[in-house]
Amino acid sequence: YKTGMTEAKNSLSQEETILRSVGNVLQRIREIAGQAGDGALDSNDKKSLASELRQREDELLNLLNSRDASGKYLFSGSQGS
Repeated sequence: YKTGMTEAKNSLSQEETILRSVGNVLQRIREIAGQAGDGALDSNDKKSLASELRQREDELLNLLNSRDASGKYLFSGSQGS
């Protein structure tokens, strides 16, 4: 029982940390979107923002595909029978 409780607490702690990171990535994506709307940007600036946006997308996907210590996805669904 205690082992299960400890694993659940550890999992929740890890999930909270990851969700905080997801929030930070989403905030940066909002900032990039705001910068992209600046009509004064040249093509190099736009390419740079697009590159960073792709990096943030990859980071977000990696965070959402995080696994716990036993290798299970933290944010996967479950199916009952």
